Amino acid sequence: IRVYPFQVAAANFALRNPNQKGVALCDEAGLGKTHEALLIVVQKWLEGNNRIFIAVPGEDLLIQWGETIGKYYTIPCDALYREEDWNRFIQSDNPFDRDAVILTTYDFLVLHQEEAKQVKWDITVFDEATFLSSVCNDGNKGAKTLKEIAEGSFKILLTGTPIEKNIMDVYGLMYFIDETVLPDPETYMKRYLRRPENYPELAQRVSRYFFRTLRTQVKQYAKIPERVMITLEYTPSAKERRLY
Repeated sequence: IRVYPFQVAAANFALRNPNQKGVALCDEAGLGKTHEALLIVVQKWLEGNNRIFIAVPGEDLLIQWGETIGKYYTIPCDALYREEDWNRFIQSDNPFDRDAVILTTYDFLVLHQEEAKQVKWDITVFDEATFLSSVCNDGNKGAKTLKEIAEGSFKILLTGTPIEKNIMDVYGLMYFIDETVLPDPETYMKRYLRRPENYPELAQRVSRYFFRTLRTQVKQYAKIPERVMITLEYTPSAKERRLY
């Protein structure tokens, strides 16, 4: 594995304060957040923190994580995201309570939340963590459940888009990590929503928890595929127009 300095910096950022409740690694897409998270996981595993899960939104992404771990890392890892996996491990009291990194999905954790909450997790990793930014919304019960499961663990949130819609996305991610850092949502919105003069203050408050590297910062020494966005225009067919 080739590790770049900015990836080591991200891992060190997360490891520097053992009393902190978590971090959000927000490098732009394609900069290797997976390896950053796994550098942290391996270090913690070697220190004896062996109750760890990595959660992803879907099965395709889970398979990618499994392939990366199998190819580059030597920590034990069990995929637990299908009912047949659950039934295979059910002979133990709790399939989640294993001496291995658990690779699972958001939905599977929510489905088996009672068992997941029984484990005292050391490290929890959430890929594509933008989904969690709506944890404060009444409608997102899934994000609330995942926060309850991860409570007490060191949380690692991975997202290339910490702000997808507006500044409240940052609030949700920060709240998922540690709800005591920022004020209540109403006060936060009044102070920061569409108030660019207050952004430096907000940046300072969350800078202990958020780490972000841009492609422009590392293109001199990191081999990163160039991504070119192309807009294609098309005319809907008659059937498509009727359906619309």
